[in-house]
Order: sequence, then structure tokens, then C-alpha cells
Amino acid sequence: VGYLTPVSRDTMGSLLAAGLSSAGVVLLAPRRQEPTSLAMVSVEDGMPSYQFYRERTAERMVTPDSLNSIAPSYATGLVLGSLALTGGVDADIWANFFCTKHA
Repeated sequence: VGYLTPVSRDTMGSLLAAGLSSAGVVLLAPRRQEPTSLAMVSVEDGMPSYQFYRERTAERMVTPDSLNSIAPSYATGLVLGSLALTGGVDADIWANFFCTKHA
């Protein structure tokens, strides 16, 4: 299993990278200087609310060329998390990459 999304070199990114590697996942993208995305959940009166901090983070640093250069030609499947498709230039890049690979 390969992981196409760039991972930060910060502490959170290192924890993520270590967990993925220990599970046998190969990090295919180069590690990045940008920070790791952060998702915060707070609960008030039993109702959760969510905040996502994703601007200028490592995971969003994808280009068509970077994805095409690291995607294995032998790959038979591609899984996208919903957060990757929630807006921004990177969401369009992921959607186009997926459609191109599955056309």
C-alpha cells in the first residue's frame, strides 16, 4: 500500500509517518516543511462542532505533476478521503487525478 499525500516533517507528521510505516504503508510523496492539518472537535451541550485547519498545510501541496510522478503504474485502486475533496485547488487536482486514472 502506498500513500500519495504529502506528510509534514513536523512532530504530528512524524507521528503519522511512523504509524503508517509501522503498518507497512510506503510514503510515496516527499515529506514537506508545511505543517500538518489539524481537526478540532468540541462538544457543547452534547452537540459536537468541528473545526479544520488546513490552509497552507503539507497535505494540500499536490500538483498534477507531483501525483503523476509518484503514483505507481501498477496500482489497481485509489482511495480518496472526503476531506481531500472539500474545496480548494488541491481538491480539484485530486478529483482530476482520480478521474484520469479511472477513465
